Amino acid sequence: MPRPTKIQYTLDWQEKVQKELREPEFYNGKEIIVKDKLGQVFDFDWEDGKPKFKELPDNDNFPLRIYVKRKKRTAKPSPLERFEEVFRAINDDDDKAISLDEFKQGMASVGVPGDVAENLFNRFDPDRSGQLDRAELFAYAAKGTSDIRQLFKQVEDKEEVLAAFENWDEDGDGTITKLELERVLVVLNPSFTKKDLKKLFKTVDKNGDGQIDYEEFTDWVAGRK
Repeated sequence: MPRPTKIQYTLDWQEKVQKELREPEFYNGKEIIVKDKLGQVFDFDWEDGKPKFKELPDNDNFPLRIYVKRKKRTAKPSPLERFEEVFRAINDDDDKAISLDEFKQGMASVGVPGDVAENLFNRFDPDRSGQLDRAELFAYAAKGTSDIRQLFKQVEDKEEVLAAFENWDEDGDGTITKLELERVLVVLNPSFTKKDLKKLFKTVDKNGDGQIDYEEFTDWVAGRK
């Protein structure tokens, strides 16, 4: 967990807290804890995109410390939990359905070419409405694509393979970490478990150094052992 932000007592301390916390969407998949110097937790709700504290701290409670940490993932998350993660990730206009364009955009964020994404979309859009409603998206969240490598085996252009690697490598340091792989799985195979994540990472990380480099990625895509 990163070092907590410290807020000293001033007349505008609430504005400082609000500025520090940004908006609720920023914290998808994360947990926010606000504590005083003695460790007392101050709970709050989001109201109009701003934090509203249930109990206001007084001068003796300062400095307040704001902790942001990733929520722990259960070993066997429910399809509904995966559904909510996928929906937030690719619902661009915040309505109650996912269009083909939104789906392709979400898939592009993890390097899936448009034509491959469209074929995947059509698998879960049996009524051919051009949108995934809640039931259809739930079906995708529960099933996803079990063979992720098969999606990328269809990519023959080396530049597209490189683009896929760069999309997986979120921080751009030239390697894919387990956390970055987890982000990809949330989009491509929402029903994955921790065991699935560890197994896939171990398969691709052939030298076992705890990260996936470009050569290992291309070997995996090509099916080379």
